[in-house]
Amino acid sequence: MDSLEPIKILILSKQIYTFNKILSSLRNEGVSLNAQVASNKIELNKKLKFQVWDLVLCCDDSPVSADTLVNIIKNQGLELPAIFITLKESQSKNSELLNIGINDCLAIGEKRKIIIAIKREISLQRLKHNYRLLQLEFKELENRHKAILDASTFPLAYIQDGMHLYCNESYAQIFSNKNSHTIKQTPLLDLFKKESRELLKLALSKKLESELKLTFRLSNLQDSIIEDDSELALSFTPITFSGHSCLQLIAKPPIGNPAYSDQLHVARTQDLLTTLYNKCFFYEKIELAVSKAIKQQQYSSLLIIQLNEFLDVKSRLGLNKANQLLSDVAAFLKKSIQKIFYAARLDDFEFGLLIDNCKLTASIELANFIKQSHNYNRFT
Repeated sequence: MDSLEPIKILILSKQIYTFNKILSSLRNEGVSLNAQVASNKIELNKKLKFQVWDLVLCCDDSPVSADTLVNIIKNQGLELPAIFITLKESQSKNSELLNIGINDCLAIGEKRKIIIAIKREISLQRLKHNYRLLQLEFKELENRHKAILDASTFPLAYIQDGMHLYCNESYAQIFSNKNSHTIKQTPLLDLFKKESRELLKLALSKKLESELKLTFRLSNLQDSIIEDDSELALSFTPITFSGHSCLQLIAKPPIGNPAYSDQLHVARTQDLLTTLYNKCFFYEKIELAVSKAIKQQQYSSLLIIQLNEFLDVKSRLGLNKANQLLSDVAAFLKKSIQKIFYAARLDDFEFGLLIDNCKLTASIELANFIKQSHNYNRFT
């Protein structure tokens, strides 16, 4: 147990003298701690809601019963251990308390056992906390790794038995103007027309032990956004990805095609209709904001904006004017918000706003401003 970080103990009992002796013994053993007493149910709820605790110690004279305490802890979404100190030892009562979720039950005279139980529960609580931090850091590492792959200028995919385990947007935009999710569900051979398909099938029919390089004419590809009559180099390398043996495929598009590079950047980050960010790029920003809030306590506000009766407007005015309405809403969001923000089109008539360092009151004011600013009259 880390003695440098004080442990926080909440006490539910009138036996203050007895508990002070236990806490004093803990301090004499080098345990740094802070302790407070909750004298009634309202005070208990308030302390659990607004303060962080490592352990609850309660007794027979607690202001709330043991099952009420367990329910309050669960209802507030806390994972907080509780040790019950009985004034009179009773094995049957001990069993009942353990069954309802009390972590340990000891007699008030068992001072040494109580101290050991407190240390044990605190150590377990700290281990759980550190485990969650490691899970978060591992998730962030995975996200950074995926973000690097997604943003890579090298069109990259992982192939297993002719199917895509993963591909990034650069790869998807070479083979089709569809997104990576659509391409991922498409067999590799289906991305090519007949002549190239047969050559690729023959080359991959044997198990690869080293890198294999192939070159195709782009005129053989379907729906490519790159001009025809250029060569596409494919490089296959046997690797392991997410525990699966597969092939890493890197596709090298023609060199010196600025139009392709610009188009690829737009496809990776923007919604083409509104020129706001697209859903995938926006979700990445949300994940970064969540991590920033957890690690740095710098909070952002997320607003979801839906256009009321948009389907009726669309059916009455037609697709072109409905699309113009979406573009005008996007332009309004870009010009009207005087903060650092990310805006994206999330669905047919749904937008998202992620605003950095925005307090709740400011986000409510902004939501009300947006809500009061819509106007469809000029489209009728």
